[in-house]
Amino acid sequence: MTDAIEPLGKDEVIDRSLFLLDIASLDAIPTEIRLGSKYFACFLACNAMCIPEEALRSAGRVLLSNGAAFVCTWGEACEKVHDSIDQVALEYDPDPTDDSVIMTTWHDSETLQDALWSALYVAWPAGQYFYECRSLLAVVVGLPKVSEVIRTAFADLHTFNSEVLDKE
Repeated sequence: MTDAIEPLGKDEVIDRSLFLLDIASLDAIPTEIRLGSKYFACFLACNAMCIPEEALRSAGRVLLSNGAAFVCTWGEACEKVHDSIDQVALEYDPDPTDDSVIMTTWHDSETLQDALWSALYVAWPAGQYFYECRSLLAVVVGLPKVSEVIRTAFADLHTFNSEVLDKE
């Protein structure tokens, strides 16, 4: 695994550049994240069963301070990750409006493919961030097989979309 953010292309339909950060632990998230847009959507995949609450909040602070405007969580105990991100968002903006709220979702009962599709095509931030949210960063913590699924999906979005949508 590497701690470098990998550019994996662009989805022309949603006008977002796609990136992957494949790391061994949450504390490996770089303190500076530069993706080419002021804000970004984040797909965060990890097994949070044994991750301490403070580590989750710390990772949330790094992501939000770098411009995460929408965070989708997936994996074991992803609701715990979601709740931690929500707590951190309230540290930044204790009284958010509909236009300034940091959006978060958790996808504990969805397949990886369905959750990733949601991050790509449903995860749109609040109005304040909308027009400058032109990147999607998938952060995968300690799940190399998940990283490979994401690399494959981002490399061929047409096939990925067909596979996900044909199931329905």
